[in-house]
Formats: sequence, structure tokens, C-alpha cells
Amino acid sequence: MKEEHELKFLASYLSVDCSSLKFLGSERIPSLQNENGFVVKGLISTSKQLTRRSAKRSLLGSDTVEAVFINQWLEYRLLNVDKCVNEKDQQGILKELNGYLSDKAYLVGNHLTLADIFLYFGLHQAYSNMTFFEKEQLLHLSRWFDQVQNTPELGQDLDKIFFQKNLIYKGCSH
Repeated sequence: MKEEHELKFLASYLSVDCSSLKFLGSERIPSLQNENGFVVKGLISTSKQLTRRSAKRSLLGSDTVEAVFINQWLEYRLLNVDKCVNEKDQQGILKELNGYLSDKAYLVGNHLTLADIFLYFGLHQAYSNMTFFEKEQLLHLSRWFDQVQNTPELGQDLDKIFFQKNLIYKGCSH
């Protein structure tokens, strides 16, 4: 069900028709027929196909190297973020992402990509359960998250996550 909502949010953001998007079997595997008549299946493949149909193809990367890194981050989302089974796993992933984003505005390159969008979708529930203090401890990840959620037309279908504008726990060792 989560993937279904994410793909519909993506289609809305991309301003593309998603009426041909189907969800197969009891596992609701996303599938989409491409322009050549082939059916692509899975979250990553269908999201990339929707993006190719849009005017926002730059979300797939500006060159082959960016495209490879975007694919890597899409897989990271599916294999790591979506597979968290406990709080310890989640905290480890959040800290890892925070460190990675310490000197970056986006996951790949200097612009929003499909990787940013899907990681944002994947982290939304975790962020909605965090306190201001917890978000403050993940300063770089929180900056990135807030930047992505404030992308025009992207976060319109999800609840907005609020962040404290100034440090409220400065000097505390909580």
C-alpha cells in the first residue's frame, strides 16, 4: 500500500497520467506498460518509467555516472531503509545518512533527483515520529529532508514535518 501511495504522489509531482499503473497479486507489485508495450515491474522500474514520461527527466540524472548513483540510492532505500526491523537499525541508517549529507545538498549532484524523492518518501514516517531534539541530532539529514519536502508540488500530499529554526538544546548532553 505504501508503494502505491508513493507512486501516485510521484505521478502527481511529475504531472503524468498514472491510470495505466497496476498493482499485481496479493503483494501489490507495481507494474506499468512502457511505450514499446513491455511491462515493467517493481517500485524502482515503474518510478523510473513514470519519470521518463515526464518533463522532469533530469530527475534520472544528467549523465551515466549520476544515473548509476541514483540507482544505488534507490536500491539503498529498498534494501536498507524499508527493511529496518527495529529502532537500532533505523537509528544506524539515520546516522549514516546524516554523515553522508554533511557536505552535500542532495544525494547525487547538486540538484533534486529521483533518489532524493524516494528516500524522502521512505523517511517520512520516521521523521513524523521524531521529537525536535531527535531531528536536531540529525542536523544534516534534517536540513536535506526539509529542503526536499519544501520542493514545490512534491510534499503537497504528505503531512508537513516541522523543524525548530534555532537550536533549542545547545550545550545539553541529552
